[in-house]
Amino acid sequence: MRRTSLRFLCFLYLLNLLYFLSACHNLPQSKITIGSKFFTEQVILAELLAQHIEAKTGISVERKTNLGGTLLVHKALEAGQLDLYVEYTGTALTAVLNESPQGDSNAVYLRVKQLYSDRFHFEVTEPLGFENTFAMVIRGDEAKNFHLQKISEIASLAPKWRVGVGYD
Repeated sequence: MRRTSLRFLCFLYLLNLLYFLSACHNLPQSKITIGSKFFTEQVILAELLAQHIEAKTGISVERKTNLGGTLLVHKALEAGQLDLYVEYTGTALTAVLNESPQGDSNAVYLRVKQLYSDRFHFEVTEPLGFENTFAMVIRGDEAKNFHLQKISEIASLAPKWRVGVGYD
């Protein structure tokens, strides 16, 4: 009888010890790794996302910025070294997927979303709410003289122009 009671008490002691240890054990913290390409706009976008995630979820964010070009950052995502990064749908379509653009920006987005899901099992989120399109700036007098309104209209004039970079 005494031996049974001793075993029972030892069992309760071990059970309490296991309960105590499991209650004291901190589960690993969630962490998200955000990457960016090697230019300022990308670094800023990555930082904005990181701060937003930290503020809204409490999840810690590891930042891996200035990684390189599109394909290098994409490979890091594929390898599991990143959880997310900001990509331009046009770049995703042409550089990563090797596809030609067709339709408007929404059509390109839907196509990229579907192809990323099919090929890589990646989720492409809704656009961030601003559009990043490129424009050419031409002096007004030249645009008027040559009646220019579209980039395609400068093809015959382009060989005679010089390329310059302006700074504010």
